[in-house]
Amino acid sequence: MLILPAAAYNPDDGVGVGAFVGLRRAKPRLVAGVGASENGESLEAEPLGRRPWVWDFGAVGLGFFKPYPNGWSLSALASWFPEPSADTEWEYNLGIYGWLWDWWFGVGNDQPRDLRRQDPENDPVRDAWHRFGHYQVRASARIRQRVLGPFGLSIGLLLKWDVVDVRPGTLLEQDTRTGEAEGADGGPQVALEGALILDDRDDPQDPTRGYLLNAVGEGRLSPMGPSGRMILDMRGYLSPKQPVLVFAGQMIAQMHVGGIAFYDQGVIGGAEIRPRALTGVGGVRGLDRGRIRGPLGLVLHGELRFRPPPLALGELRVRVQPTLFVDGTRADTLELLGQGPPLHGSLGGGIRLVLQEQTVIRIDVG
Repeated sequence: MLILPAAAYNPDDGVGVGAFVGLRRAKPRLVAGVGASENGESLEAEPLGRRPWVWDFGAVGLGFFKPYPNGWSLSALASWFPEPSADTEWEYNLGIYGWLWDWWFGVGNDQPRDLRRQDPENDPVRDAWHRFGHYQVRASARIRQRVLGPFGLSIGLLLKWDVVDVRPGTLLEQDTRTGEAEGADGGPQVALEGALILDDRDDPQDPTRGYLLNAVGEGRLSPMGPSGRMILDMRGYLSPKQPVLVFAGQMIAQMHVGGIAFYDQGVIGGAEIRPRALTGVGGVRGLDRGRIRGPLGLVLHGELRFRPPPLALGELRVRVQPTLFVDGTRADTLELLGQGPPLHGSLGGGIRLVLQEQTVIRIDVG
């Protein structure tokens, strides 16, 4: 069991402070290549990555300040492998989020930033014209089943409720009146997803070789009616025999059809613990979260990871990995297909801290 202080930072929400609680039932001596003894019997250690734990629970709560209270997040994740073979995993998520200053610029690949502000002298938040309040509760469950070799299936259920604060004198208020931004009343949504998976990675937490192909189909019901989403997530990893360098790449392509609320435009679908957008922490790093929105989306990641040998800090095994990356994205609608620059991109670097070859902490600057 772990109880630790938690900290986070991103330019949208500012500095976040809070606490992390983790509780894990591990396999015997979870170190690759090391045997253990249980009830007087010798055990072979499973390869790391096949079944990293029997069950794992983690929860983190954060309040964000920039410099005033700016938002909050409370998320919990539980993972359970009911079988010793590690072919089945159940995952449960619960998240409660508040973004007091979420972004709205419009839909499409070529939406400009309008620098008008309500009160430039007294407003500490830049570009209030583009801001709105967004609050969300989401719960999801997903089961993954390995079928044969790298081939697997998954099915997931997502329930969420959104509350939107459309502030007077903003772009969102204007676009809501004209009908360009729909769904400002928020409300409940339910989504059911199914996925085909090809996972040949040597380790899911810190892969050095192999690939992951994830093809997802999602059906959703919301106050705007039924809708559907198709997502293709492809990842690949290359490294020499002794992986001092790892070349990693990812492409996410998404198409949404049917009624979609404005705040879901540009959000990558799926029963995830935290909503991922085309831009921001889970998308193109260095661009504001929600800066680019559209029902058609593309995200590209390329990384060069330096992977020196791990350090032993007592019984804790730590690997420090410097990383260089390049990202790109675009968002489209069928009516405005192809407008704007081919890709909105970013360059940057970061650090990965890999603890016990299981947990990865990321720090990126783009």
